[in-house]
Amino acid sequence: MIAYLDFGAFDSLYRRDGCTAADVAALRKSVYGREVTLALSIHHIEEIVIARRVSPQALSAQIRFTLSFASLRYLLKPSADLLIDEIRSYAASGAAGSPFLHGPAADAIISGIGELIESDGEEIAEDFVEALELARARRGELALMIDRARAAAAAAPEGDRIVAAMRALAGAAGALAECDQRGIGGLMGLRSVRMAAGIASEPPEPLAADHAIAAAARAEIVVSADPRIRELVARLSLDGLTSRGLPEFLDAIRSA
Repeated sequence: MIAYLDFGAFDSLYRRDGCTAADVAALRKSVYGREVTLALSIHHIEEIVIARRVSPQALSAQIRFTLSFASLRYLLKPSADLLIDEIRSYAASGAAGSPFLHGPAADAIISGIGELIESDGEEIAEDFVEALELARARRGELALMIDRARAAAAAAPEGDRIVAAMRALAGAAGALAECDQRGIGGLMGLRSVRMAAGIASEPPEPLAADHAIAAAARAEIVVSADPRIRELVARLSLDGLTSRGLPEFLDAIRSA
């Protein structure tokens, strides 16, 4: 089972907010036993490091805690890049692309985290920070894409809003003509795109769209403290994707 804990759920786990040390131990046992895989996005890392509201030692401790559950080997891209790459891959080949971060950015994250942990949070490499700041900036790009799709959905008849949103997302990715030629309906099979279009069809309220899109690309279960995320996943009926709150998820882990 692949689960995606959004940042709020991960943070609650770290702070033992609504869970116990026994819950944490049970989840870690399931991860080490390969019964559960926790997917990790670059957004998890940048939310911890860029904010830097804690001491270096506490920063290092939270990073170590996070990585005790999830591997950097399969770190998900910034969600704007993930979404654009999925759309362009569909336009080119009819199939989804890889959601994982690779190349210099991935190398900077891995080496930067290693240095941060080794120095107990005292040393943070410049290229590591630059990669995380770029990931944070990409949230703004994602927000613009969602806004563009929301405007298209709002102008469409109610039954056509999801398709209108998808066409707007394909346009933002520079691949509308190719997607139209291949069949815009094929984007419905890409869960990350379907999630983004679903978010664009919702009222414009603050929502962790980046985590929801990353989760849709990789996971089987989205674990979120935000009931709106859970409700959206349920309404979209994405094939193979369900949602739970953290207490419910931990209850299921203990009962397994």
